[in-house]
Amino acid sequence: MPPLVSIIIPCYNAENWVRQSIQSALDQTWSPVEVIVIDDGSTDKSLEVIKSFGSKIIWETGPNRGANHARNRGLELAKGEYFQFLDADDYLLPGKIERQMKVFPASGADVIYEDWQRMQEQPDGSCVWYSGVSGEHPDILEAFLGIWVPQVLTVLYARRVFEKNILWDEKLTSAQDWEMHIRLAMAGVTYLYLPGCFTVIRRPLAPTISTRSPRQLEDNIVGILKKAETRLNESGLLNDRYKRAMAGAYLALACGTNQYFDRDRPRFEELVQHAQRLSPSCVYPYSPFYTLMGKIFGVRNAERMRSFKRRWLVQTDTSNNHQLH
Repeated sequence: MPPLVSIIIPCYNAENWVRQSIQSALDQTWSPVEVIVIDDGSTDKSLEVIKSFGSKIIWETGPNRGANHARNRGLELAKGEYFQFLDADDYLLPGKIERQMKVFPASGADVIYEDWQRMQEQPDGSCVWYSGVSGEHPDILEAFLGIWVPQVLTVLYARRVFEKNILWDEKLTSAQDWEMHIRLAMAGVTYLYLPGCFTVIRRPLAPTISTRSPRQLEDNIVGILKKAETRLNESGLLNDRYKRAMAGAYLALACGTNQYFDRDRPRFEELVQHAQRLSPSCVYPYSPFYTLMGKIFGVRNAERMRSFKRRWLVQTDTSNNHQLH
């Protein structure tokens, strides 16, 4: 008999989407699957929707203790040899599990992941679609340390992964999948990339934890990087490549969309100092010209020139608008 796959769905106040999420798990062409839904103390009608599936699923409810607790509880209940996590506002395409299981068991890998697509809901009711290629990474830990991680629902895990006593960190409110993957990679878990995409990440108009608290997300990322650095250093594995990857992560926070050079100079300095402590020559890859300026004049001066360009563009745009009116 083919191996059982457990699909674990944490749910909190997702009454508008959880039905589609559960049904997409039940509609998988791979058999057998078990669908486990953990309601995390929802205050809307999510639990009613969950109960409507009856004996087709395994479900449980309890007080609100966070998605990570719900995922870990799902793992406790799961009987499968392979595990799939699926957030209640996302869904799988029917062949997702089957195509991965066709190559997974014989591969010798512990984790398999694929590409991703995201459906962004718009105020007018329409949706904009985005997609991305996860790609194969020669050193998966190096990729993780640079703040890349496969999207949660694209991943399928062998049970042996969680027998290493590595669970979801229930203290984290965001970046939890990234943190767990770092620990898995450090523990020697092996990853296999399967090109293609059979999952849909839904981004509703309602804000998520990450979008509601971007600073908290950043603080979590900084904390995760510091913890990873300590563990790598203690194990003697903190090489120059890992240092550059982490430095790049800090610079992405400092010089990315937040534009901290203009908005919060002390925060910019804090993040740049973290980066330069690890890899003094690391530069944020904003553009070829920016990278060149960073290598010649340093990160701060490159960002100063970029800031000047931003202000000049704003002034030019304002001036043009005044002329039009």
